[in-house]
Amino acid sequence: MVGKREQEILEAYEGWDPDELSITALVEGLQISRQRLYNVLDKNQIIPKSKRAVQTVQGDILSEMAEMALGYLLGQLQEGREELKAYRSRYGPLEE
Repeated sequence: MVGKREQEILEAYEGWDPDELSITALVEGLQISRQRLYNVLDKNQIIPKSKRAVQTVQGDILSEMAEMALGYLLGQLQEGREELKAYRSRYGPLEE
């Protein structure tokens, strides 16, 4: 259960725009310490906005890496199929 004061902190934080106001100004306006803010966020399982941006970038990088790996693997598969086709045309089907 979230107390009234914690709810005020959470609402202020969610409404906070880091491009317009520093975190220092936010906590001073709430009359709390940064540590108190981060404790409230942690208690309520809210990811700090500074980490959200990092996670988005990391997610984009991982997606790009996965696409590159998949493209490479598909290329290898196609190359293997072509080599198998050439082998079969030269030596006949593979024996089981």
